[in-house]
Amino acid sequence: MSQALLIALEQRARARGYDLFGIVDTQRFDAAQPAEGRCAREFAGCGTAIVLGSGAPRLAEAEGPGELLRMLTEAGLRARLAPPLRSTIRFACLGEAAGFGTVSPVIHRLLHPAYGPRVSVRAVLLVEGLPFGAIADATIADRFQPCCNCSRPCVAACPADVHDGLGASDLRRCYDERLSGSCTTGCEVVRHCPIGAANQVPSEVERQRHEFDLQRLAVREGRGLLHALRRILWF
Repeated sequence: MSQALLIALEQRARARGYDLFGIVDTQRFDAAQPAEGRCAREFAGCGTAIVLGSGAPRLAEAEGPGELLRMLTEAGLRARLAPPLRSTIRFACLGEAAGFGTVSPVIHRLLHPAYGPRVSVRAVLLVEGLPFGAIADATIADRFQPCCNCSRPCVAACPADVHDGLGASDLRRCYDERLSGSCTTGCEVVRHCPIGAANQVPSEVERQRHEFDLQRLAVREGRGLLHALRRILWF
């Protein structure tokens, strides 16, 4: 039943716009994460993470994961959705563990072999135990390392100089730059990444995802309320 359920979940996820689907052993994942980024912190007893993502062609299509959560609970499994804005789990790292790509050591974004940074981990379902059996390590990071021989035009393209090209990133500078009115429709770092450049995102979808990233950044910086007020009052 467990494998049949997993197949049904993947089929349903892909039908709902999640063209990237993977599962992760959260005990193995958590062992490599800081305490605040562990799945077990979100859901005690969690052993499996179902990771749902979308690449550039389908970023606008993905629907909410509620149906998938119901499928799990109706099968008698304890499961919980990791909230995308409030969760401290590093979704990009989960995407890497699920085999979606590699987290760039330069810009710290998930890079997909075909889409580059034009990819998003849209939802994570945390499931108690290992109902689907042992989970193999799916990462491709050992053989997909696109930043190693890249001239890094993404670094020079950022108007706030957020990334130094050597691995350090100051996300507060990104946040402040965007609050000042810059980078309103998209991220120049993403736009200038040569990986997957042929798979551009439609402008309206890019703007929506960019706005969501700002909300997530505001929460991360502990300035969610300030950001909301500034958006409302326009100052």
